[in-house]
Amino acid sequence: MYKTASKKLQHHAGKSAAGGFSEATIKVCRNLLVDLAKSGRRSSYGDLAAKLGIANQSLWACLDPIAEDERKAGRPDLTVILHYAGRKYGKVAPRTYRAYREELRKVYMHWGGKADTALVA
Repeated sequence: MYKTASKKLQHHAGKSAAGGFSEATIKVCRNLLVDLAKSGRRSSYGDLAAKLGIANQSLWACLDPIAEDERKAGRPDLTVILHYAGRKYGKVAPRTYRAYREELRKVYMHWGGKADTALVA
């Protein structure tokens, strides 16, 4: 899936006039996140950016609309399945680890993935 998605993005990876990514790029990114959630896997921010063919620093412009759409739809935030390379967690303060793990558990429950119990426990 990742290689196919990356090839599809080669002509969609440009930014829109609004400064964010095209709807096609965001859709491919969301689909990659859904696939991860369904399989109970996670990815680092850097790996996802590489698969999308975009710079790590630009990834937030792709993730923020996804997180917002998920919240509006009443679904758990798909973007919590991402983490920093070499770490368990993504963009989260230590005082919020419990909430992070709970949201991660909800993501896997919603999409049917079986998560690493050490992380979501």
